[in-house]
Amino acid sequence: MRKLLLILALGAMVSCQQKTKDTATANGLAKDSTEMNLNPALGKLQTKTFEGLLPSEGKGLRYTLTVKKQEKSEEGSYELLRTYIEGNEGKDITYVSRGTFKTIHGTKANKKDTVWEFTPQKNKEISYYLVEGDSIIMLSQTMEKTTTWKKYVLNLKK
Repeated sequence: MRKLLLILALGAMVSCQQKTKDTATANGLAKDSTEMNLNPALGKLQTKTFEGLLPSEGKGLRYTLTVKKQEKSEEGSYELLRTYIEGNEGKDITYVSRGTFKTIHGTKANKKDTVWEFTPQKNKEISYYLVEGDSIIMLSQTMEKTTTWKKYVLNLKK
């Protein structure tokens, strides 16, 4: 029990430090090493934000994923805010991840699928999202939908 409390306390401290450091990111991507160098030949910079409430212990996990890329580019940068709702003594806990993404065309299930591959700056744990219109769906590490995929959909924020 003491170990669990220690782990939760350390997580809260890291979260508080991260929140303070990343306050400016709440309104968009802050300048950091993922800031893009724009190439006029690739068109205008596009910014899209996707949101969803995913299953988790407690009241859920709110994902807010903002992607930036140029119109004709196959790659860009992202910022992911993962908020555990009432995750720490009734208070929300938010973790921030930034990195780059690239577009992959085709999956085992469908050669016409479009998948975004996200690589974070820090831990290098790659994640995959299937692009379907104004939504993206979290995929497994083998780029396949899980049996509970409907619970892992992020919708374009308008």
